[in-house]
This record gives sequence, C-alpha cells and structure tokens, in this order.
Amino acid sequence: MEDAVLIDPDFYVPGVKETRNSTDSRISLFGVFDGHGGRCVSRFVVKHFSSQFREIWKEHSMSSDLSLVLSKTFLELDEFLKKKSNTKELNRLEREGEKHEAEMQNKQQESDDDDDDNNNEEEEEDGEYVDLESLAEMQHLSEEQKKALFLNFMMQHANNGNNNDDSSFEEEEDEGGSDSDDSRDETAQKEKNKDDDETEYNHPAFHCGCTAVVAALVMKDGLSTLYVANAGDSRCVLSRNGIAAEMSKDHKPTDPSEHSRIVNAGGFVTSEGRIDGNLNLSRSFGDFNMKQNSKFGPKNQKVTVYPDVRMVPLVSV
Repeated sequence: MEDAVLIDPDFYVPGVKETRNSTDSRISLFGVFDGHGGRCVSRFVVKHFSSQFREIWKEHSMSSDLSLVLSKTFLELDEFLKKKSNTKELNRLEREGEKHEAEMQNKQQESDDDDDDNNNEEEEEDGEYVDLESLAEMQHLSEEQKKALFLNFMMQHANNGNNNDDSSFEEEEDEGGSDSDDSRDETAQKEKNKDDDETEYNHPAFHCGCTAVVAALVMKDGLSTLYVANAGDSRCVLSRNGIAAEMSKDHKPTDPSEHSRIVNAGGFVTSEGRIDGNLNLSRSFGDFNMKQNSKFGPKNQKVTVYPDVRMVPLVSV
C-alpha cells in the first residue's frame, strides 16, 4: 500500500481554468508512483505534482510541447520534496497512509467474512471500491459507459488513498520540563544556520522514495499527443488495435549508462543489481541517501529522478 495514483483528466480545459495566455490545448495528467521504504513520498508527489507542473508549464508560455515541462517538473518537485520545511507534512502523510492501509485491511477482512456467510450477496457502502471483476462482466454496457465506470473506480482509489485532511491527526507536542529548554534552544539555533533544503539523516525521504511514470495527454486542433515521463521501473504501455506498444523503459542499476553514473558518483552495484547493496532501481523521487555527492548535480547522482520522456501522436479526436 505504498503506491499512489494521480488522476487529473481536467488539468487544463480551455475557457474553464484561469490562465494568463491564450491556448486551445486540453491537457490531462495521469500517473502511477510506486513507493518503497514508506508511503510518504508517493503520497507527497501525488499531492503536489499537478501544481508544480502548472507553474513550470506557465513559465514556458503554456507550450503544447510538454517534454521539457515534464522533465523540469520531476527535478524541481524532487528539490521541493527534500526541504526540511516539508518534514511535518511527510510525517503526517505517512501516518495517514498507515491508517488508510489498516482501514482497508479491516474492510477486506469484513468483506471476506461476508463472502463466507453468503457468496451471492454484496452490500455497497459509501467509500467502498468498485469491484473490477463485476465491471468486466457488464458486457451490455457501451464503451463510453465502461470508460466512465473505470474512471470512477480510479477516482475512488485516488480519493481514498490521498486523504489530505489535516484534522485527521493531531500533531505531537514536545514533552519535557525546563531542564530541556536550553538544549532545545541550542538545537533550534543550529537549525537556523543551515540551508532550508539541506537533507538530514532524519528526513522522512532520506531512506524512502518512489518511482514515477506520468502520462500527459494533449488535445489540440483535433489531434492528440501522448507524452510519457518515466523514472524508475514503473511501466506505461499503449494499446493500439490490441497491440501493446512500450512507452517506458525500466531504469536498473545494471544498465550500462545507469551503472556508469552510479560508479562516477561514488557508488557500486552488487551482483544482485542493487546500488550499494540496497536499492534495486536507479531513478526515483526521494531516496536522498543516494543523492549526497556534492560534486554533482541532480542528474548525475547515484540515483536521479531525471526522467526519460517519450512522445507519440495518437489518432484524431
């Protein structure tokens, strides 16, 4: 349950959302973020991706060519993620993820118990996921109805998995008497002397991260163009007349180009294909313990979030 999904079909609709330049492009964003080492990074990225993408898109005069916009969004969102000022939010997202996972496990157990009592009866309640097996059996529905049901299912999953209500949890307060006041003051003064974006060993994303594959669909002048940005080993596949077309390539430490970057940054790859004996992928958000070489920029660390971007024109709409 460390994964998260981004579903923003109406990221930009001409004439609906506020803009500063004129454009007739409609843009939809979809993404899958496969978390590891915790839940907070994947949930953080989903929460902030669209807004970060929008800012960079505006900087590029709302261009319909999204290759550069996607690449810069990945890099700048990763830089934003590592700021110490986001530590509290990351910790909260981790707790929310744990709570959501426990709730889902309880619901699954209750569902299994109900199935044991009566295999032929199913009760629907608010917040329950749509049963995809049931959807598959609805052969009488039109293609548009099936698409609508599937989108509804994904929206439910996104909403249930990304509850950002700050009131769900109370922030823990420090306890202790006056004996610890001097120590806290000294620590606070030391923190003020550090850059806000310095990565500390206790940063929630120091040993936690997520892969990312994001699809941006641009519809303009009756034509559609699909952009896919990938960092890590999540995958995107385009189906054309029932034939699968690869839209992403896994980034593995054993790949020659990846291996060379890792070694140049001071790392090594084990015979099992793990960086420094740990991570078995070479591009991701977070994982800042693998991005500590001060001699190199973000693109040339042992692990980088810099994505490969592919573009393919689709049929007219």
